[in-house]
Amino acid sequence: MPIEFFSIPATTPADAEDELSRFLRGHRVAAIERHFAVVGGAPMWCLAVECLDSAPPSSSGEAGFRKNRVDYKELLPPEDFARFSERRELRKQIAEAEGLPAYAIFTNEQLAAMAQTCPKTGSELQAIEEVGEAKTKRFGERVLPLIAGFAVTPQTAGTLEAIAAPQA
Repeated sequence: MPIEFFSIPATTPADAEDELSRFLRGHRVAAIERHFAVVGGAPMWCLAVECLDSAPPSSSGEAGFRKNRVDYKELLPPEDFARFSERRELRKQIAEAEGLPAYAIFTNEQLAAMAQTCPKTGSELQAIEEVGEAKTKRFGERVLPLIAGFAVTPQTAGTLEAIAAPQA
């Protein structure tokens, strides 16, 4: 794995910090070792950056996080995206009711598959990748009515909350 070395003066760090930031945006980092040192009477941070490989910089300028984020509005046809949005809202309601993170209910990929295939039974729901029997038993009764054609509107919002409520 390649290693790059950087020194950042403690008294005037701006230019060196910018150089390090540009480097980090373009690489996948395995480890960073840093030490504070005084070299020739000048205090500075010395860094060794171990890289996995080179990665193209993201358009947002963020390194690492969310660079593989999928924009479902661009990916799905408008009618599928509308169904995807309804399922996301239901997932949010279920997550709040269960005290779980939303992704623990269903992932965005699973919601997109539900929007495209519109499963009507538990076995059709289980056909979606990584939606097993346990998720189907736990959440199927609450999501299948929506998938079967229940639309989220201001008039049906109370019904949505009732569907999302934990099952005894």
